[in-house]
Amino acid sequence: MRRLLTAVLGWLALGAAPAAGQVDTLRINYECPSCAGKARVGIAFLEDVGLQIGVNLINQFIIKDSSQDVTPETWGRNLREGWEFDDNNFNTNQFAHPYHGNINFNTARSNGLDYWSSIPFAALGSLIWEYFGEIHRPSLNDYISTTVGGVALGELTFQLSSLVLDNQATGKSRFWKEMAALAINPARGVNRAFYGDWGRVGPNPADRNPELLRGGMRVGFRVVDEGSGLSEGSGRFFLTFDFLRGDPLEQEYRKPFDVFLFNVQLNAAEEKVIGRLTAHGRLYGKRLDNGERPRHALLVTQNYDYFNTEAFKLGGQSVDVGVVSRFDLSKQLRLTTSVMGKTVIFAAVNSEFQDGPNRDYDFGPGLGFSLGGVLTRNGLQLARLSYGMQLIHNVNGLAGDHYLQEATVDASLPLGRRMSIGGQGLFYFRRSEYRNLPSVSQDTPEVQAYLRWRF
Repeated sequence: MRRLLTAVLGWLALGAAPAAGQVDTLRINYECPSCAGKARVGIAFLEDVGLQIGVNLINQFIIKDSSQDVTPETWGRNLREGWEFDDNNFNTNQFAHPYHGNINFNTARSNGLDYWSSIPFAALGSLIWEYFGEIHRPSLNDYISTTVGGVALGELTFQLSSLVLDNQATGKSRFWKEMAALAINPARGVNRAFYGDWGRVGPNPADRNPELLRGGMRVGFRVVDEGSGLSEGSGRFFLTFDFLRGDPLEQEYRKPFDVFLFNVQLNAAEEKVIGRLTAHGRLYGKRLDNGERPRHALLVTQNYDYFNTEAFKLGGQSVDVGVVSRFDLSKQLRLTTSVMGKTVIFAAVNSEFQDGPNRDYDFGPGLGFSLGGVLTRNGLQLARLSYGMQLIHNVNGLAGDHYLQEATVDASLPLGRRMSIGGQGLFYFRRSEYRNLPSVSQDTPEVQAYLRWRF
């Protein structure tokens, strides 16, 4: 079975590559000017393989990590023994591996392939790394998070870099835009530099200026209940960036991630600076009514979620399907709602019972749903409510299930078109029911006060 699983995964990694040439010529010319209307499939393959070799050599000879001293003997052993679940720390498995997968994905995406044709390259790079990049047995959880999480982060960073890049710019402005895109999407930045696209003047992608583009920065203090109540918690500085591209109701579906929502929260006075990072990209959308203006739409999203705080840990990849609706309450007030069902492909949930020297979490797939509503006045947010529930079934760690709930209440007062002041309450609840150990419950309320500046 192990060998059969390996063969199937390898076939999936390679099977779709020949279709990469079937890509719209005009779009390729805009997104990859040097591609000249033809996707560089062979170059993408060589870059994907070369990336795994390069990372291994850096780890061996610069970082001097003995776990990267691979040999033909370790390759043979990995092929014979097959898959396992590893015990790396949460940040490595739920952030570092998806970020690596994002670069694998963009070796193809930046060489002129589209979203769907680039997926096999994310899978292929992960497969090569798991079998031939480390001395440890290939990790199934790493393969999933690197591939699926890598695709989500990869398309997100590709679309973000497209918003920054300007093929019509010149001089210093062009240089700094290219540098910013390099930081956002290293694979694309390197390819643009190598093939001369940094200085090539030409047209931009037709969708570079979407119908809706909103972003904001929140700065403030947060108080988290660490077990003794909110009154005993200490205030901590935080910084949040959120970014919305496109409108899932007004904007007709064109391609994956033509609409996406990105959010990152940086926490001070905690072990990990990145406390939250979420990416939600539209995979499909269809209007459900025939009115003059759309009110209801079917929405399918691909999601990447990473929560790593001192209070709790939760990370994973999922796909949501549901309905987004919009109601005009008056000429100025508008209510937007969402009802979504969730399929969790794979998730990691913190647990009180460690499964290894670095493991304080369990692995598993799951199901869930979410409800949300946003009230705006003249396009400015006044209030937001959301509730989500997930059931994660452990397939590695302690036998059992995690029941997760998260609710958010946010209220803000605009201070002009760009500034607002507000507060937010978050409530995270986990009940873990183990087969051979007592059940555990965790309540984690959090209160935030912030000042928001709208981009």
